[in-house]
Amino acid sequence: MAQRTCSVEECDRPHYGKGLCERCYNAARRVTPEYKAAHRVYQAAYGVRPHAAAARRARNVSRGATAEGKAAERARDILRKYGITPADYDAILIAQGGGCAGCGAATSRDGRRLAVDHDHRCCPGSRSCGKCVRGLLCTNCNRGLGRLADDPARLSRLIDYLDRTSR
Repeated sequence: MAQRTCSVEECDRPHYGKGLCERCYNAARRVTPEYKAAHRVYQAAYGVRPHAAAARRARNVSRGATAEGKAAERARDILRKYGITPADYDAILIAQGGGCAGCGAATSRDGRRLAVDHDHRCCPGSRSCGKCVRGLLCTNCNRGLGRLADDPARLSRLIDYLDRTSR
């Protein structure tokens, strides 16, 4: 039995539907009044073209608009910035008692996760090699340590100052 081919002149691709190959069928379908009307109805109802809506949903998953997308984005973020995995983050958190290494708070005052603290002498800037991660800090402790430029002598002088001036 001979295989049917497309009925469009000079097209010898295999038959797909209604006497046409897949490419010609899809091209013809897009110009029919029924297709255009359905497309306009969808666009009027949702404000976007059908394929644009599907593409946006796929982007939202990868950009963290869903729960699994947020978890994946967080995993990529801490691996890229600090060279550790979410499992490493959890292990550090457990090792320091489930809270901030500085004050012991379980989360930052603003409800955010604990920040990954790393030695800026090893890796200046916001990225870390992963080997110089020191621990997890709440926002206040992390900012305080940053404003003190990670200088133990400066911190010690401030502790002495507080001890002298406390009532």
